[in-house]
Amino acid sequence: MRFLYAQDSQDARSDSTLAALPAPADSVQATTEVPTQEQTPFERVFLKDDKFMVVIGVVFIVWIGILAFLFRTDRKIAALEAALDERDALNDV
Repeated sequence: MRFLYAQDSQDARSDSTLAALPAPADSVQATTEVPTQEQTPFERVFLKDDKFMVVIGVVFIVWIGILAFLFRTDRKIAALEAALDERDALNDV
């Protein structure tokens, strides 16, 4: 099977069987320029070669948040338990 490429387009016009086939998307896209945007400062910082440290930093921040949440929840539960113990002690008297 023969595939069409950009350089084969003139040969394809002369061959009636290949002229009916559409050109592959790669050959069409290779001739057009892909539009690009200028990177923002945020993208320049996070799209550098040292992406591993960014991932480690994000994971570290997530773990700090989880630990802070657990610590805060433990303190609240301890305060509620102390309040319940105090209330039970007053009711027993």
